Amino acid sequence: MIEEIDPGEPLLIAKAVAGVESLLLSGDKRWIRALSASRTKAVRRIKNQLKGRVISLEHLFIALTREIGFATLVGKIHVSKITHKTLRILFPPDVIAPEIHCQEGLLSYIGELETITGKGFFYTF
Repeated sequence: MIEEIDPGEPLLIAKAVAGVESLLLSGDKRWIRALSASRTKAVRRIKNQLKGRVISLEHLFIALTREIGFATLVGKIHVSKITHKTLRILFPPDVIAPEIHCQEGLLSYIGELETITGKGFFYTF
């Protein structure tokens, strides 16, 4: 067990690895960092099995922005009153240019994640 991975995450990871067609959606970046930092052979094998099948919250928001539009997405997020830290940072109600702020934030998070995981780890929409 890797310390940085919450107890429920291994179950999700195991289910995704077992299901060849499965995708894994997660907003928790800690397990992705921990998985990528591990030098254990078994953990590296799991990372390779997940390659191209993981969707981060940031990737999902970019896809949703394309699908339903930024205004609709941000409206739904603000109405929901979700208190997720990343959502508060990316979709603040008082930013002058919210779409630009959001896109830049999403791309920054994705760039950071891809630096850690390497290209191709995340599912491509």
